[in-house]
Amino acid sequence: MIEEKEKEKEEKKTEQQQQVIVLQGKSGAGKSLFCRHLEEALWETYVNGSTTFIPVYISLPKYYNELNEKQVISQALQMKNINKEMMDVIRENISFVFILDGFDEIFDRYDKNNNERYFYDRFNLNEWNAKIIVTCRSHVLNDEDIQH
Repeated sequence: MIEEKEKEKEEKKTEQQQQVIVLQGKSGAGKSLFCRHLEEALWETYVNGSTTFIPVYISLPKYYNELNEKQVISQALQMKNINKEMMDVIRENISFVFILDGFDEIFDRYDKNNNERYFYDRFNLNEWNAKIIVTCRSHVLNDEDIQH
């Protein structure tokens, strides 16, 4: 029974990892500009009915709070005039692409608050039907960090 639970947990983690893309580059390489352009392009494909995923650009330095990490997505959506009641409805019915920009700028605070290393759980991303794109400067994360 315990082995089955562990296996399920590992399968879920693997599935979630397939939902996350890490975009790395040097400072000034154009990661943020690319993400803004990507959000615009994905929005156009959503409006045209070519995709069912709604893109949402989130600047992590702007919304991250180490005391309330789990709320980073909902806080960003509230700033886009989506209230909590609407969030409950859309969380169940809509697919997203969350573009989380500037992870390197919050990494020191994020790393100190080390009660849970797994990014997906710490930001409550499992509550959303979403694909995740995270930008980070090349020198900040090593391969092990990316796996987590």
